[in-house]
Amino acid sequence: GNSMIISLGLPLLLISNFSILLNDRNRYKQLLLINGSIALVISLFFLFLYNRYIIGILSLFFGGRPESTAFLDQLTDYVPEYKGYFTFNIYIDLFLCTLFMFFVDYKPKKIFTGRKIIIFRLFSVFPVLYEITCIVLKLLATDKKIVIPFSAFPFLSTKPPLSFLLFVSIIVFTKGREKRYLKHGKTHEEYQAFIRTNTNSFQFSRFLAKTAIIFGIADLIQVFILLFVFCSNNGVGFTELLEPANAAVFTSAVNWTTAWGAGDMILMITIIPVVLLFSYTRTTKIKIIDTGIPLVSILLIVLAYLEGFYRILQSTLGNLVF
Repeated sequence: GNSMIISLGLPLLLISNFSILLNDRNRYKQLLLINGSIALVISLFFLFLYNRYIIGILSLFFGGRPESTAFLDQLTDYVPEYKGYFTFNIYIDLFLCTLFMFFVDYKPKKIFTGRKIIIFRLFSVFPVLYEITCIVLKLLATDKKIVIPFSAFPFLSTKPPLSFLLFVSIIVFTKGREKRYLKHGKTHEEYQAFIRTNTNSFQFSRFLAKTAIIFGIADLIQVFILLFVFCSNNGVGFTELLEPANAAVFTSAVNWTTAWGAGDMILMITIIPVVLLFSYTRTTKIKIIDTGIPLVSILLIVLAYLEGFYRILQSTLGNLVF
């Protein structure tokens, strides 16, 4: 349930962000500020809950902070389904994607002008490196090579690599259309007017639907490839994973493929009807709704994860005490 919320919620929020930028390219700084601020607030809120309540409650059982922290670090040993990390702060992803698009698309008016714009474009590598680093850390944590501290969880990216590639493909699509449009003798102002038309909006929706199908199928193939790799590395037959006696191995396989970010994009196919009906030219007259809906969605996601984490602790502590 939580994974589905994250898997479907993030792409929809990314598309929403993208539609705002298509309507007004001058809102990069505003979106970076909003997404960055919300990501920071969520992180600080999680750290407050972690230090004040989670550690506080565990200290009642284990006698102090060091012992409680050690228990959390070893949670994988008590709960096999636990991968070694939680990811929930989708505004980290929104901030990184917006930052990536900012460096790729924005035209600076000062400093990075003329040929220097190449330097500005190269800054787009930093959000990509952040994403890669998070994936590597998740893989190492899943393989029990490292322990990711709970305090670092809100700073981990949540989306799979294919989701980031989906976002990049949207940028490439729009930039390609812009170049082709300008090559026909049109001006930049005329292009800005064209992208706000219903015709372009419908063409964009069709592109999103086709891309969702392609990436959904690609993700399904990725899942099978990774499962085969896992089986070969662990000396287990692919069909043996489904046997009841190998339930623990199956859980490890699922956690390993999840750490790679595989499986989430398959669900994108289910939102194709929503994508086809999507029109970025439609805007709400009440601007507070644009900010309010994402805030409510992230609060629901955080509450869902807190509930899941509470149940894990409840069952784990129950087994240890009783």
